[in-house]
Amino acid sequence: MHAIVYGCTSGTIVLGQDKVAELIHQSRPGVPVVTPIGAVLKAFKAMELSRIAVVTPYVTEVNRLVARAIHEAGVEIVSALSFRQRDAEEMFLTSAEAFFEAALAADSPDAEGIFISCTGINVSPIVKELERLTSKPVVTSNQAIAWQCREIAGVAETEDDLGALFRHRLPDQ
Repeated sequence: MHAIVYGCTSGTIVLGQDKVAELIHQSRPGVPVVTPIGAVLKAFKAMELSRIAVVTPYVTEVNRLVARAIHEAGVEIVSALSFRQRDAEEMFLTSAEAFFEAALAADSPDAEGIFISCTGINVSPIVKELERLTSKPVVTSNQAIAWQCREIAGVAETEDDLGALFRHRLPDQ
């Protein structure tokens, strides 16, 4: 087994990455643990992003936790937009197009990249076009997980449609 993924961005932030890894290692010691926020922060580092625009589906309390985790990693949020959804089903049912429009609205001349948070949404179809329109890299929770898992597994080739992130290597810890 190359890695185990814990698939909830906000859940990882609430529990803490170390606690998630500790719990997983009780069953699978020594297997690398990939978390959404951990993968996202590694992506920011690999792409040298220090100022980002953020889009989330979350309520204000969760947005504060996400912002704190990003800030503690030395990355500045220069603009943000949220759907303020409390229900996971509502998040899941929000269209990729809605996130696309939100990302365009959240984008700022000061942002070096755009982060779309949440593993419960499907925004992979919009990444390439969003990067083309903004001329900025886009990082999503699920995309960052896939990127980090690919890196851990040593997979060298990836489809070009997955975004600029996949042209970067996993940074040294």
